[in-house]
Amino acid sequence: MSKQTCFDNNTPEEVKRILESELHLNNRIQLFYGDRESGLDWNEEFDTMGYIGRSTGDKPIMILLNNNHSIGGGGILTACIVKITKNGHFLYTHPNYHTYNHVLGKTITEGYKEAVYREKPDELELVAQFKKVGQGQKYIDFMMGKKNNKS
Repeated sequence: MSKQTCFDNNTPEEVKRILESELHLNNRIQLFYGDRESGLDWNEEFDTMGYIGRSTGDKPIMILLNNNHSIGGGGILTACIVKITKNGHFLYTHPNYHTYNHVLGKTITEGYKEAVYREKPDELELVAQFKKVGQGQKYIDFMMGKKNNKS
C-alpha cells in the first residue's frame, strides 16, 4: 500500500495537486519560493529546478531531485511555493504573486560586461554579473520563469 504524501498544513490544494501530478510525469520543473501571505517572490536562484520525488518512511514528503536518475534530494517548502513553471509555462501562480523587477545595468567589477540588478523600493540591488553580453537577459528570463535554464 502506498503511503500518502505529507504536506505542510498551509500548502494550497492546487500546489499539492500539481506536485502529485508531476511526481508521476517525470518532467523538469522550476519552483519559486516566497512569502505565502503576500505572494512576494524570494527570488531564489539555487535548488529550484529539478524533478519531483517523494521521500520514503512513515511520513513521506515531496523532494526536489537534481535529475531524473537521482535517488535523493532536498525537501520542498510546499507552503512557500508562489509559482511553478514547466518549460516556460505557468502551472501555478499565487493569487497575489509579485516580484521585484530585474534590469540590465553597468557592471561594477572589471572584466565583466553585463550586470543584473533587482529594483527594490529603496535601492537598486546588484544580483549578478556576467562576462559575456546576452547572459544577463538569459538570467532574467530564468528568474522570471520564462525559461527553465540559465544558459
